[in-house]
Amino acid sequence: MTPIDDELRAALQGRASALAPSPDPLAGIERRAKRIQRTRLGAAVAASALAVTAIAVAVPTLQDATSSGPDAPQFATTPPSPSPSASPYALDPARPWAYRGDDLSLLGPGTLATIETELGVKRGASDVELTPLWGQVYEPSQQFTLVYLAEVDGELRWGVSQTPTESGPEFLVDEELPDPAYALAAALPGDEVGRLVVVAAPQTTVEDGPDGASEFTEMLELENGVGTIALEGDPTTDSYRVLANGRELHRDSAPAVAASTPVEPVTVLDPENPWEVRGDPSLVTAGQLEALGEDWATRNGIDALVEIRPLFVQRWEVDAGIEVVYLVRSGDGPWTWGVASLGEGGWWWYAENEITDPVSALVATLPGDEGSERLLVVGAPSTGGAVRSEGGGDDEPMDDLAPGVFVTTVAPGAEGYWKLLDGDGDLDRPVAEGDVPPFQNAG
Repeated sequence: MTPIDDELRAALQGRASALAPSPDPLAGIERRAKRIQRTRLGAAVAASALAVTAIAVAVPTLQDATSSGPDAPQFATTPPSPSPSASPYALDPARPWAYRGDDLSLLGPGTLATIETELGVKRGASDVELTPLWGQVYEPSQQFTLVYLAEVDGELRWGVSQTPTESGPEFLVDEELPDPAYALAAALPGDEVGRLVVVAAPQTTVEDGPDGASEFTEMLELENGVGTIALEGDPTTDSYRVLANGRELHRDSAPAVAASTPVEPVTVLDPENPWEVRGDPSLVTAGQLEALGEDWATRNGIDALVEIRPLFVQRWEVDAGIEVVYLVRSGDGPWTWGVASLGEGGWWWYAENEITDPVSALVATLPGDEGSERLLVVGAPSTGGAVRSEGGGDDEPMDDLAPGVFVTTVAPGAEGYWKLLDGDGDLDRPVAEGDVPPFQNAG
């Protein structure tokens, strides 16, 4: 090696010892990868920010260009905050209480729409939407009592209707909906006294405080959250309250009894819409009934067409005759009821009585077996039985012939009384009662 080569090697070694060692190549790659990732993330965030800013700027411009007015829907809405009176137990018109009570089909076809229409006429409104809340067929009158929520031209109201009536739906209550509406209370006409009906949320109970009493008792529960009680004495001193989980939600005075057109209970015979025919109507033909009406007209000197309606038809075992309890009249004349028996010789008449007052029972004493007589009582199908007493003896039940039709054997010329009982068979509250009538052979 020459001296020049030695000098050159020494110079290169000195220069190399002055330089820092080279870094690990993998660590450098990792650092570069992280740096690229941070750069791309920053770019994405920046792009997103720019996009949001662009949308924020563009949306108002787009709405201004396409909106038809202030009612146009927005891209984002904020749900309305609940009102201070909001409560899970108060009636929310947007989500009203579920309907409770008797099947609405008992109203009859189209009746609900008729109630809406008539309410609109009553209020002078063009737009009525009715939501049934509770309904019941009231047994004494057989009318459908309906408690409802109604939106009448945008106004929230509640009311009580009663159907059917001769003049259409009858509105017993028509009031603004209170806010909050914890209870809808109505004092309605009853059988003998008024009745308080309170409709509240299904998960509540309703209690009554009679005559200003500080203590309350639970009302008769008709449905969950629906209570009723008879308004004895002075209803203006009564009160009611609504409870949920034992906590009082609402308390108020009982309202005044709503005015109502008097309605005869179903136990009273309406000749224009009589009780259904019972027994075996197939035993008598239309022609035989027509002949019965013609005989009646002839016997009474009437030269006109007559209208006859059977109420009860049976074959009497003793003489195999067909016995008919009927209603009959000529033209617009008064209705007459009677009993006739059809045998080989034609019709035989046993009783004829003109209907001058509301009656709940048609009662006749008819021929019996082996010299006895039969007491026949015909009432509404819903009655719960009949009893009779002879010669001051105890009440004895009469035999059932059909729903609301009863018979018993009495001695000829016997004195005593009879009672037609209500649907519960309560002896203390008869539907009708009277003395055993004498035997009447009309010929």
